[in-house]
Amino acid sequence: MSKKIQLYLLLLLLFSINIYGNKISNMRFGSDRVVFDINSTEDLNPLVNYDEQNKLLFVEFENMQKSKDLNNKVINGNYIEKIEFLNMDDMTDLFVSLRPNIKYETLVLKEPTRFIIKFEKESKKKKIVIDAGHGGKDPGAIGYKNIYEKDLALKFAKKLESKLGKQYDVLLTRKTDKFITLKNRSKIANDFEADLFISLHMNSNKNKSASGTEVFYYSRKSSKYAKEIAKFENSVNEKYGIKEDYTELIVNDIFYHINQEKSMNLASTIEKKLVSSTKFRERGIFGANFAVLRGSQSPAVLIELAFISNKSDAKKVCTEWYQNKMIDSIEKAIKESFN
Repeated sequence: MSKKIQLYLLLLLLFSINIYGNKISNMRFGSDRVVFDINSTEDLNPLVNYDEQNKLLFVEFENMQKSKDLNNKVINGNYIEKIEFLNMDDMTDLFVSLRPNIKYETLVLKEPTRFIIKFEKESKKKKIVIDAGHGGKDPGAIGYKNIYEKDLALKFAKKLESKLGKQYDVLLTRKTDKFITLKNRSKIANDFEADLFISLHMNSNKNKSASGTEVFYYSRKSSKYAKEIAKFENSVNEKYGIKEDYTELIVNDIFYHINQEKSMNLASTIEKKLVSSTKFRERGIFGANFAVLRGSQSPAVLIELAFISNKSDAKKVCTEWYQNKMIDSIEKAIKESFN
C-alpha cells in the first residue's frame, strides 16, 4: 500500500472519529436551566438563534451527534414547553420552545464540556399614564387666592410619577404648562399601550362651602351632578373649537364594556383611601361622560382631588404633607387594583 493511500486512510479515520466522537450524551434539568453533557475534545461554538414571534430557541451543533437515549421531551415547567432534536448528517439541531415572557442565556463550560441554557422570567412592568388636567391656554378651575387647577394638577402628576416610577412604567401626558386636547390625552395612553389611565384634577364650585374629594369613571349614564362636572371638563373642546371623531366613539364603545367594572372598582378604592388618609369629605364615586376617559382603551379614572374654591381644601392641597398623603393613597389603591 502506498504512503499516499495510507495517509488518506489515516485522515479519513481521524475525520470519522472526530465526527462520531462528538456527542450530546445527556440532558439534565435544574430549577432555572437545562444542561447538555457533551463528549468532545473540541471547542464548542454552537450557532444560537431566537424566533421572537414563535418563542423558539434554535441551537445548531456542527460535527455532533446525540445519544440514542435522548428523545424529544414535553416539559411541564415554568420556562420551557418542549425540547426537540433533529439530526442532519454531521449536525444536531436543538429546538427549545419557551413559555411567554422568558429570557434566556447560553453558556459553554469545559472540563467536562457542557452546554447550558439558563432561564429567567421577564419582569414585565405595568404601564400607567398620568394625565395632569388642563394646561397652557386652558387654566381649568381658578380657586382661592388665584390657585390655578392646571398648576396643582401638574404638581400632583409629577409627584405621582415619581412614586409609581419605582414599580411601574409611567408616562405623563404633559410635563410642562402645555395645552393638549382631550382626544390626544387618551391617544397618548393608547399609543403607550397603557394598563391604566389616571387623570388628575381640582374641583370648583360657586358654593364656596363645597369641599371634599370624588372620583369618576366613564359611563354613558350620568347623574345630574356628574353631568355638570363632565360638562365643565369637556367644555375645552367647545371652547377651542375641537370636534369629536364619531368613528372613534364607535371603536371606544367596545372598550367601554371591557373596562367599566375595573374602572369602577379602582375609583372606589382610590376614594376610600384618599378620604381615610386626609379626612377630606367623602363625596363618592360617579359615572360620567368625560371625553378624556371616553377615549381610553384601558381602565381609566378621573380624580377631583379637592375643591380649590374652598378655602380649607385649597390650603391643604397646597401643602407637602397633604400632597404626599394623597399620592401615597393613590399609589396604594393602584397596587391593590393590579394585585
